[in-house]
Amino acid sequence: MQGVDYIRETNLDPQQSEVIRMMTEGIRSIDQIIIGLLQATALPSVELALHSMREAIESALQELQERLIVQHIEVVRQIDPNLPLVLLDRARMKTALVHVLQNAMQAMPDGGTLGIRCAPERLLEPGSGVGIRTSDRFAIGQTIVRCAISDTGPGIPESQRAMLFEPFVTTKPSGWGLGLAVARSIVKAHGGEIAIQTAEQGGTCAVLSFPLAPEAKTQNKKRVLLIDDDIALSKMMQLNLERCGEFEVTTVFLGNSGIERAIAQDYDLVITDFQLPDINGDAVLSAIKAKKPKLPVLLFSIYHDLSAPISPEMKARADGLLKKPIDHKQLYSAIEEALKKAARGDSSVE
Repeated sequence: MQGVDYIRETNLDPQQSEVIRMMTEGIRSIDQIIIGLLQATALPSVELALHSMREAIESALQELQERLIVQHIEVVRQIDPNLPLVLLDRARMKTALVHVLQNAMQAMPDGGTLGIRCAPERLLEPGSGVGIRTSDRFAIGQTIVRCAISDTGPGIPESQRAMLFEPFVTTKPSGWGLGLAVARSIVKAHGGEIAIQTAEQGGTCAVLSFPLAPEAKTQNKKRVLLIDDDIALSKMMQLNLERCGEFEVTTVFLGNSGIERAIAQDYDLVITDFQLPDINGDAVLSAIKAKKPKLPVLLFSIYHDLSAPISPEMKARADGLLKKPIDHKQLYSAIEEALKKAARGDSSVE
């Protein structure tokens, strides 16, 4: 640019001035491509602090407000009023959201609806980046903040979606194809994930997922007592429950030890096997409910059908029944329901 600036300062005729103008625009365009490519291929540094995704979304929408009006695009917000805080770099996240919103807007040149849904969500099934391995970004059972930004455009064929986050890949007639690549880089720097899906109304939906701030998870950790003599199973359950960041688990192997702990200490939930070396789950359940009727107790066993030796009275006293091998979705759904019942004061024992 220094050479161009030097030539610009000399006496130029109109034709030469036009050439210099075109050169200047070309150099600036190349600069933007290089900057965008660098942002897309390297994790940016972020300065994280506690913020709400609502603030970041509204800030990005404010920047695009005039274009939304000109393009006759209606914004429909569905943002949970009790959205948990996440760790954000507000400036970086605004940049990522602007890129994602612009991508949605470009799919609706003649107007449409821009949908924004944002709410906490518990992950109950394995998926991209979600599982029980340490390499998975999110753990099954973990609660995250999930934001979905959808458009009512023509949609994107599934065969093209895998490449959308690659630099210089675009389905638009214009543009450099760097916006989504930059957005993904920023989201990953926040410990999050971004994916492209088909929207319910037939357009495209960008789904951004973020972990809760550590403060939000530790403030409401639930204490769980696990009673099971199967060392491998109990260890796996403990690791999975604790990895999601919302539970503190104590494991004992005998029914009588579990009864003593449940009565003497403050737990939010008890999970006990039906078959134990010293006493069965019925005795454990009865003893705990006799002293702490409002403490939820889940019972799990290989027996779970009508032919099982679990009496109707026992099923009625338990706050949930789980069958071995334990399915992750079944486990977390039962835990969530039992804790909700306890919060409402709805005990299985009067």
